[in-house]
Amino acid sequence: DPSNHDYHLPPTSNSAYQIPSGAGDPVTHDLDGELRILPYDIGCYEFEDLYTLTVTVVGDGLVTSELEDIKCPGDCMESAMYGTIFTLTPTPGIGYRFDHWNVDGVGTTENPVQISMGKNIQVDAVFESLNTPEHTFDEQIFPSGTKSIIIRADNFFTSNVTDHIRSHWIVRREDRKAYYSDDYDPSFTAETETASGLTSHGVYGLTTGMVYIWKVGYENTNGDITWSDEYGFAVGDIASMPVMRIPGGISLKDYQMVSLPLWSRQPLSDLLEIECDPKTIRIGSWDPIKNQYIECGPDLTIQPGQAYWLLSRNNFEKAPRGIAVTTELEVEVKLLQGWNMIASPNARAYTWDDVQIIESDLKGGTTFGPVRIGSLTDSAFIDPVLWRWENGVYASDTVRMEPYNGYWVRANRENLFLKFPQTAVHTSSLSSDRSTRTSAENDYRKQLNANTMETPPLPMVNDISSDNTGGCFIHDLYPSSSGF
Repeated sequence: DPSNHDYHLPPTSNSAYQIPSGAGDPVTHDLDGELRILPYDIGCYEFEDLYTLTVTVVGDGLVTSELEDIKCPGDCMESAMYGTIFTLTPTPGIGYRFDHWNVDGVGTTENPVQISMGKNIQVDAVFESLNTPEHTFDEQIFPSGTKSIIIRADNFFTSNVTDHIRSHWIVRREDRKAYYSDDYDPSFTAETETASGLTSHGVYGLTTGMVYIWKVGYENTNGDITWSDEYGFAVGDIASMPVMRIPGGISLKDYQMVSLPLWSRQPLSDLLEIECDPKTIRIGSWDPIKNQYIECGPDLTIQPGQAYWLLSRNNFEKAPRGIAVTTELEVEVKLLQGWNMIASPNARAYTWDDVQIIESDLKGGTTFGPVRIGSLTDSAFIDPVLWRWENGVYASDTVRMEPYNGYWVRANRENLFLKFPQTAVHTSSLSSDRSTRTSAENDYRKQLNANTMETPPLPMVNDISSDNTGGCFIHDLYPSSSGF
C-alpha cells in the first residue's frame, strides 16, 4: 500500500528498482523499524498485495490448476499474491473438445496455459461440441465411420441409488462375450465422478461392422454398486449381401450348409423373408447344449460365424440385408462343448490351420492360447478336423473356410473361441512353404483321428412332411455308406 509507505517486492536482485521514485530513496528500514542491509531486502515481509483469478467455463468441460485450488465448475475463483503462476489445464466434457482460452479478452490456444498474477484476471475456457452421436435407444445403429458415441444411462437405467457418487462403465465387443480385454479402448472401462459423468460416458475406438454391448453400475457412499441390464448398439450401414442361390431339391444330399456374415437381430426366417413351412423349406442350426436342431422360427437367430442347414423344394434366391461383419478386427466365434456348426464370421476365406483357438476366462483374459489349429498336438481342446458337407456325405479333408459356406467342428471344453487373425486370411497365391505345411498338418489330423473318427450329426430328417400329392419332401433319408 504505497499510501502507507508499504511495498511488496519480489525477492530478486533488482527489486530495488521497483520502488517508486517518490518513495524517498534510499529506503533503509522496514515497517518494524528493522535496518535492511541490502536494498532488495526492503519490503520482503511487508503488505501482501492479493489479486483474484476468475475462471469461467463456456460449453461442457473442466478446468483445473496444478498448485492452487481451481476446479471449475465448482471452485472457479482464487486469490493469490503478486507473481503467483497458475497453470490451467482443460478437460473436455463428453462430446466436447477444448477450443481456446480468452485471457482478459485475448484469445490463445496454449494448452495448458500459464497465468501470472499481477492484477485481477478473467479467464474463459471455451469448449465446443463435437456433435457426437448419442445412444438413445436399445439396438440403435450408428452409420459407418462412427468412431465415438455418448452412452447415457438415464435413457435406459433408473436406479434407486440416492447417494450416487460414482459410475462404473464397461463396454465389450459382442463377439467376445467378455469385458475388460487388454486391447479394448481405455474408454471401454471407466469410472466417472463428475456431475455429467454420473449419467453419461463417451465411448471411443469403435469399428465399423461390429456390435458393442455395455452396462453401467451406480456406486453409493457405502461402496455398493447397482448394475444396469446390458444394452447394445451397432456401427455400420444396412446393406444387401451377395445373392444366395440354392438349387431346389427334395433329397438329403440337396441340403446346403450356409452362413450369413451379417449382424441382425431378426429371426432368420424374417431375414430371409420365408414362411416356416416344413413342406417347402427346412432350415436350422445345431444346438450343442440341447443336442438337437433349432429349426425355423423365432428362436433361430443370426450369429456371425454360425452355419445353418437349408433345403428348399424350389430354387432359393435371396439377398439378406444386414450390417456386414468387420474385416478390420480379429473376430472371434464362441464354441460350445460338443458339435458346432461354424463358418467364416465375415466375407473372407480363411486357412483352417491358421485359425487360432483360445480358452477364455470370460473376464477379459485367456487360460489357453491363442494357438494355431495346425499347431495342436492333441484333441484336448477341439478335434482339429474341419468337416464339410459334399454331395450328401461328410468330408474331413477341409483346408479352407469359404465365406457364406458352413462347416462342423467338435469342441471338447467350454469357454473356447475361434479367433480369425489376419495371418489366417486365405489368398489364391499361397507360398509353397505354407501349402506344404498345410498339407502335412492335414495328414497329421487324419492320423490323429483315425481311430476315433466321429462324424457330425446328419441334417434334419425328423418329422418329414408330405406334400399335397402324398410324396415325401425328403425321400432319401440316409446317404450311402460308401461316402465315408
